[in-house]
Amino acid sequence: MRVCFVSFEYPPHVFGGLGVYADQLVKGLKDSGIDVLTITRGDENVYSEKVFRVLTPDVLYWRRLFFIRRATDLFRRLNPSWKFDLVHLNGAYPIVRGLKLPTVCTFHATNVTQVRSSLRMLSSIKTLGSISALVIR
Repeated sequence: MRVCFVSFEYPPHVFGGLGVYADQLVKGLKDSGIDVLTITRGDENVYSEKVFRVLTPDVLYWRRLFFIRRATDLFRRLNPSWKFDLVHLNGAYPIVRGLKLPTVCTFHATNVTQVRSSLRMLSSIKTLGSISALVIR
């Protein structure tokens, strides 16, 4: 199985729990024999073995917006050759919009307003048990 894992935080760029979670989840998936490609942010466009980093500006507000756009563009370029079976997003990113690709979206916000605004960005959501475990079809 091939999984594309998309996370704004990933080592060495960790400033909260999301980066630790992302690192541990990717390691666990790989240890289980799952082929994982990670798209994350970095100080420059760097592509190492199965970790693709997209350049984001050093301005907090713009950093996330640039990440969403550049991660989406990179995913659209990689998907035809990688043929992902599943995409795991760590936030409401429009990366898979218009594609019929199984997607897991994990929200890491504790602020209900932030989660609700993220949900408005998504369409065709099926909830599995709680607001933090969503599958997009």
